[in-house]
Amino acid sequence: MGRLFEKMISFAADYSGAASVLYELGGLTIFCDAGACLGGYRFGEEPRGGWEKSRVFSASLRERNVVMGIDRQLTKDAVRTYEEVGGTFIALIGTPVPAVIGADLGGIAGEISKQVSKGTPIPAFGIATNGMEYYDAGQEKAYRALMENVVKERAETLADVNVIGATPIDMWDLNQIQDCILFLKKAGAENPAVWGSNGHLAEIAGAAGAKLNIAVSVSGIKIVKSCEQKYGTPYLIGYPVGEMQEKVWAERIRRILLGDRVYGNERKAAVLPGRQAHVEEACSTEGERPSGVRRALILGEQVSSCSLRDMLREEFGYGQVDICTFFKMEKDLMEEGDMHLREETDLPQMLSLRGTYHLIVADPLYGKLLPYQPEKIAWIPHMAVSSAMYLDKSPVLFGRKGSIYFRNILK
Repeated sequence: MGRLFEKMISFAADYSGAASVLYELGGLTIFCDAGACLGGYRFGEEPRGGWEKSRVFSASLRERNVVMGIDRQLTKDAVRTYEEVGGTFIALIGTPVPAVIGADLGGIAGEISKQVSKGTPIPAFGIATNGMEYYDAGQEKAYRALMENVVKERAETLADVNVIGATPIDMWDLNQIQDCILFLKKAGAENPAVWGSNGHLAEIAGAAGAKLNIAVSVSGIKIVKSCEQKYGTPYLIGYPVGEMQEKVWAERIRRILLGDRVYGNERKAAVLPGRQAHVEEACSTEGERPSGVRRALILGEQVSSCSLRDMLREEFGYGQVDICTFFKMEKDLMEEGDMHLREETDLPQMLSLRGTYHLIVADPLYGKLLPYQPEKIAWIPHMAVSSAMYLDKSPVLFGRKGSIYFRNILK
């Protein structure tokens, strides 16, 4: 049975990912649920606090709403709530309830917008999350909704560099975000914006005129590619982890911002020479492993793991670094040895087949699934996996801080 978990807790759902993207953008966000979906997100997967000032609500749907239809009651409640608390937009987040009854959240959002607009149209949209996918799918849908409903070709461009995909569920806390912004400014950016953090709706609205977009997680990849196709904006995927990568990335960003479009197009995937793309089917095959090579396994979000892989190779001499995850994987970023996991038994089976890794980098909860103790373990929390249990133990790995952290781990 696919996606069966007995030892692990359930991973963050798509509706939590969508809400995380929207949390700091000043809009009215409504979970179309009975209350439990919002509760799981609020108490387990949203560490930023400030709930007394937030505009995140549950529709508190009941059985009669499901039987009679949610359209009228949801519209009425949303209009009343908006009139009381306001907001820069209105977002309806799907859960299993509207998914099961086939509710048209986009249509309901349009009706709500008509009733609350008083001369100035209010962006309103539905996000078709259903609780059956993981957080990264919900993040991607939320970014797509912002692209379709907020970004305007003629809006004033306030941010020259957009960072897309940095949310607390992927362990982007305030310290890591501040390090990222400072790094971008040193590399030549005048006003970098992190969507959902310091980048608010006005910055997002002017994204069509940005000079560079950077996807720092898988959920942002389709968005930066869409911006390139629609507006011609160069993009990069990843971010610097370690001292050496910090220098490489600074030069890459500087040249793109100076207008070196050829350089940007060639390096837009932000992969080092030698990284090989291949189809997912090839990742599960077991070939000969070279003896004497130090081997590492990273269990985590793919884009962050790729950045970490570069550092482990360049600075710590690991010859083979494999990436495995239960979440989305882009084939173009995969190497031989990378693997998408579908259920928890996949991980111990894979480890038994491949032999011993000298280093494993993973969320602490994955320790339940390891069939052996490697020489070194770097426990790096991932809120999508372990909720807020290890939040206070999360290191900042951006730039040279990544080198410092792993020197202490691997000494």
